[in-house]
Amino acid sequence: MAESINGRQSEDSGRKFSLKQFLRGDDPRMMAFIRRQIPLIVLVIVLVMIYIGNRYDSQCDLVRIERMKEELVDVRYQALNITSDVSAKSKPSYIEQVVGGGTYGLQSSKQPPYRIVGRKKRR
Repeated sequence: MAESINGRQSEDSGRKFSLKQFLRGDDPRMMAFIRRQIPLIVLVIVLVMIYIGNRYDSQCDLVRIERMKEELVDVRYQALNITSDVSAKSKPSYIEQVVGGGTYGLQSSKQPPYRIVGRKKRR
C-alpha cells in the first residue's frame, strides 16, 4: 500500500476516480473540491461572458465603420459632381449663353473693363 508523508497509509489509495462517480456525486472529496471552487468557476463564467460581449460590440463597430466608409466614398463623388456642375455653370460663356439668349436682351461688353482712380482725401 502507498504511504503518505507522515507514514500513514493513504485511505483511498485503492479507489480509482471514475467519471460515473463524479457525475452521480458519489465521491465526497470531489464534491467538496467543487464547492470550494464555485467562486472561481463563477468568475471564469462572468469573464467569458464579458469577453463575448466585447467581441460582439467590436464586430458591430467594424461593420458600422465599413458601412460609413462606403457612404463617405459616395458622398465624395456626389460633392465632386456638384462642384464640377457649379464650376461649369459659373463660367462667363455659360452665363452669357443663358442670359443673352433669353428675353432680357443683355449683351456682353465689347470693351475691356477699366479702373477709375479717384483723388485721395486728406483728413
